Amino acid sequence: MPSSDPKLIDEDGVVLWTADIKTLADATYPANAAIAAPYDSTASYEKGDYCLRNGLLYKCNTPIGSGGEAWNSSHWDQTSSANEFGIGGINENLLDNWYFVGGGSQQGRGNFPINQRGQTTYGSVGYAIDRWQIDSGNTLTLYDDYIGCNGMYQYQKTDFVRNLLGKTLTLTALCSSNELLSGTITLPNAFPASLAFYWAVSSTLSFVLFPEYQDSQVFRFDGSKNIIAAKLELGDTQTLAHQESGVWVLNEIPNYIEQLYGCQTAVASSGDIYANHGTGTAKVTSVTLTAANWTGSDPYTQTVSVSGGTANSKVDLQPTAAQLAQLISDGVVSLLIENNSGTFTAYALGAATSTDMTIQATVTEVT
Repeated sequence: MPSSDPKLIDEDGVVLWTADIKTLADATYPANAAIAAPYDSTASYEKGDYCLRNGLLYKCNTPIGSGGEAWNSSHWDQTSSANEFGIGGINENLLDNWYFVGGGSQQGRGNFPINQRGQTTYGSVGYAIDRWQIDSGNTLTLYDDYIGCNGMYQYQKTDFVRNLLGKTLTLTALCSSNELLSGTITLPNAFPASLAFYWAVSSTLSFVLFPEYQDSQVFRFDGSKNIIAAKLELGDTQTLAHQESGVWVLNEIPNYIEQLYGCQTAVASSGDIYANHGTGTAKVTSVTLTAANWTGSDPYTQTVSVSGGTANSKVDLQPTAAQLAQLISDGVVSLLIENNSGTFTAYALGAATSTDMTIQATVTEVT
């Protein structure tokens, strides 16, 4: 590591922080060159030492004695400056419904991925689990520890994609075989005249940029894998996972309520490829929330009645301006209805409502 004062050194004499690293804290990656030198096959390394190889940062997990050795990947764990020193932190995941462990939300609250359509296997063109679509010839199957698929993609609106033009992005997929697929792309400064593939991992992970009048596939997977999680992020270093003794471990798990709410509020017209839209005509009804019936704590829950609701109904609340003001006053930051095989449960995040409320709701049948 470059010599610089002041320094923070641990009890073993390892430099944890220097002015060089502090300077990098306000910058995006790469920061690895400030932490380690390229791997030297003639040098000795202690457990916990760092090196660079092909531009990537590695941490030694097995001591390498005097005289060194040719590169042996089993003696090193790939890592990043973010994982080791907190430089830049963990980047925001720009994908929706990106965690695929749990067997699906059709089993009940808390199970990922969000799967409002309720099937455990999808094989028709169009939507599968929320926000993800498949093409002709593709299948997607939910398992407890991953999803198995041979192709899927996620769209985002043109207005969202416009903010990514000219930016460097990293696409990553963590697979069940302890395999991490990751690569970096840089988008052009303007939309193309016709669709263009930007491959992060050759023939496997891509960003498909469409002309400005169409929405774009911000994450496309082509191949046959069992996928645990996926990430699209700004910058040229993946922060989805890190290695511990050679095993890839996720850096974070998403918040279930936030993911569910985001998927539920993605409803638009039946022709909108962005939304996990339902089929048929939406019905307008009302849902009554009784202050005394809330149970639990953050999220608070209560079972509610939805007129005309079925096991395939998706319920969206539309509070009035006065009701919104009351919710804000009560400290409620999110209010939603979950359907579990025809049983409707209201969730209040942040706080429970302090007064009884009858709120307008739209009920849409989904497939």
